[in-house]
Amino acid sequence: MEHAAHLPLLREALVFLFAAGVLVPAARALGVPGTLGFLAAGVAAGPFGVARLSETFPALAFVTIGDPADVRMIGELGVVFLMFAIGLELPLRKLWTLRASVAGYGGTQIALCGAAIGAIAAIHGHTPAAVLAIGVALAFSSTAMVMHTLAERGQTGAPLGRFCFAILLAQDLAVVPMLVGLELAAGGAGDPALKIAVAIAATAGVLAAGRWLLRPLFARAAATRAREAFLAITLLTAVGAAAATGAAGLSPALGAFLAGVMLGESEYRHEVEIDIEPIRGLLMGLFFLSVGMGIDFALLAQWPVAIPLSVVGLIAIKAAVVYALARRAGLPAPRAAHAGLLLGPAGEFAFVVLGAATLAGAIDAQAGGVMLLIASLTMAVLPGLDAIGRRLRLGAAREADAPVAAEGHAIVLGFGRIGRVIGRALDAQEIPWIAIDADPTAAARDPKGRVLFGNAARAGLLRRAGADKAALVIVTIDDPEAAVRAAAAVGRHWPQLPILARARDRDHAHRLRAVAVAAPVPEAIEAGLALARQTFDALGLPRETALHRIETRRAEEFARAETTGD
Repeated sequence: MEHAAHLPLLREALVFLFAAGVLVPAARALGVPGTLGFLAAGVAAGPFGVARLSETFPALAFVTIGDPADVRMIGELGVVFLMFAIGLELPLRKLWTLRASVAGYGGTQIALCGAAIGAIAAIHGHTPAAVLAIGVALAFSSTAMVMHTLAERGQTGAPLGRFCFAILLAQDLAVVPMLVGLELAAGGAGDPALKIAVAIAATAGVLAAGRWLLRPLFARAAATRAREAFLAITLLTAVGAAAATGAAGLSPALGAFLAGVMLGESEYRHEVEIDIEPIRGLLMGLFFLSVGMGIDFALLAQWPVAIPLSVVGLIAIKAAVVYALARRAGLPAPRAAHAGLLLGPAGEFAFVVLGAATLAGAIDAQAGGVMLLIASLTMAVLPGLDAIGRRLRLGAAREADAPVAAEGHAIVLGFGRIGRVIGRALDAQEIPWIAIDADPTAAARDPKGRVLFGNAARAGLLRRAGADKAALVIVTIDDPEAAVRAAAAVGRHWPQLPILARARDRDHAHRLRAVAVAAPVPEAIEAGLALARQTFDALGLPRETALHRIETRRAEEFARAETTGD
């Protein structure tokens, strides 16, 4: 393995990919959520799991990870992309509606939970600095796990998701003042006002860059039609914004979120969401793997009663506070209870604060280890708490994001000249529709925002356009190859959905029929029939006679095209 030294984190990458590609699918086949699968794999492969036996069995050193900090650094990228994706779903106009909830409910949750947890720590004899650190660390919840859980069920835009997000966003915004307060309590150096000013400047810089630079960058990448260029700009946007806020002392995830918010105002939102989905999922798995590696069950053996009671107590205190706030916000009791269970566990911030407090001597090493174990265990049981919350909500109305279009709408693939004609015809009959076009400028052609930018052959984008509830799909894409790929994607994923399509020529018509288009409309025939109709009008034929002859000729020409391909 001496060559592995030339590839940093090679062993960690192998362990992670084995967990993602083998262990997690096996766990899901047994009905175990993927998050729990990654956590269990982290426990097994981490320094407190099988790695303990590596001295006896040296071969285990090659399949275990001794320092979870190395993996956690990479796993935090998963949190960055998760928050970037959430920002895409919350453009500024929607985010503005949450301002009262963020300031009111979020701030109240931090204050009440921090005070209650700190009071318990004080009763157990901790110093004032330790009380502050423990109260702050454990009052926060896991943005990564909660939003990932809500996103998996499409509830980020539902009332439950909006309330949880408001609390989590308030926590992220409170990171800088909290860290400054902890540093002052510990006697740290530095000018707090300067740090806060830098944080505000970094936030303003990310928002300004998002407003003035993102659209030109994405427009240039989209114009090249090179998917790698578009993906590269997406990664640069998310990671660059995270780096900017991280350098200013803010949460890196907050920077990625702000970049997503700004990009959510653009026509590129849906294509970007689909591009980052697999990357986000894998990196989130790495984050959960790192959380599992921090669970030291040896400490649990030393305090077999105190630690489980602390885990239950922490969740109970936070869940009670969140429940009361959710009810105050107007959520029904089952949803309020679900919110409390989701926000009851600790979060990633606990690792930062408790680790820093231990290094600074505010908390002794053993107490710090116990607190980290409590935080890790609460995060590990979050999938189970979510399952309990969903059961509590049985019988309540099912939550979901507002659909893109009403049920029974038409999906128009291609919004060029023909697509616009079809859109106007559908509007005239008050039939709802939504279009997809690979040209980023196409969205400007419809002031009502019904045109999505992206590749119409991608199932994810078709699903966002409401293919599950659509009445039919109309393919008007000018590029014959792209039209066939789009029709094939629809036929493969939604075989019951009728597909109408224009055909350039005989070969194109045959290929469209092969991918589930029942009767492609040949452009040449329709153009010829339109000229024939004008000819009849010019010759003075009666209107009814001309229409009858055109329809007869159309049927004959279509039948001929079906049999001979002419």
